[in-house]
Amino acid sequence: MQPKYVSVEDFNLAVEQVKKKKNPNALPKVSFENFEEGPAAQIVYIGPFSAEGPIKTKIHAYIQNSGHSLSGKHHEIYLNNPATTVPENLKTILRKPMK
Repeated sequence: MQPKYVSVEDFNLAVEQVKKKKNPNALPKVSFENFEEGPAAQIVYIGPFSAEGPIKTKIHAYIQNSGHSLSGKHHEIYLNNPATTVPENLKTILRKPMK
């Protein structure tokens, strides 16, 4: 997911730049799409990806306890680089749509 100010032209430019790299194997899996999901619950999680499970459970419980239901796909927004950050310091926004 990208912020609203990122255009399809920006996306296409990024794809062209990646094509010039040594190993652009993931490009066929990348697409630029717009969609609306409505409200969501989210939390900033700090720690390794392997320990996110209880936090996801907490988000689901919050949604259900607030009278809503789970909806749509779970999203993760990475706030730092997993390749250069020790797992204990990884910062991730965990987001789950609800209705």
